[in-house]
Amino acid sequence: MPKETPERRIPVDRVVVVLGILLFLGLILLVGTRNLFSGLVLKPPPVAGEWQAEQDPWRIAFNPDKTLASVLGGSRRDAVQPGTSVPGTYSIDFSGTLWIKLGNGKVYTAALKTDMPNRFDLIESETGVVTVFDRIQP
Repeated sequence: MPKETPERRIPVDRVVVVLGILLFLGLILLVGTRNLFSGLVLKPPPVAGEWQAEQDPWRIAFNPDKTLASVLGGSRRDAVQPGTSVPGTYSIDFSGTLWIKLGNGKVYTAALKTDMPNRFDLIESETGVVTVFDRIQP
């Protein structure tokens, strides 16, 4: 008669120890990742103030209360010709994208960059036309 081979079983205490170690390491990784990302603050440059289009006679005045006035047609060099003012609102999302909605229904976006705090490229959502704006220094 052949000898019975003993069954090879993994001892329960070893399984508990390995699972405990893996759980402990996972908890440390989770807490460390949370602490790492909680210290990370995305802060886009402030936009409040007046901005002038680089090539067009278009000015935008951003107010701290998230409203704006868009002046089309008049430039800062030609104060004699009055421009057409269009009111609107703006917001900045968590990723640093500036969203502008004018009273005439047009929507614009711009990616704000910390390395260029005095310039942004405004993109009209409907047509994709890009207009470069520079901050007017007081």
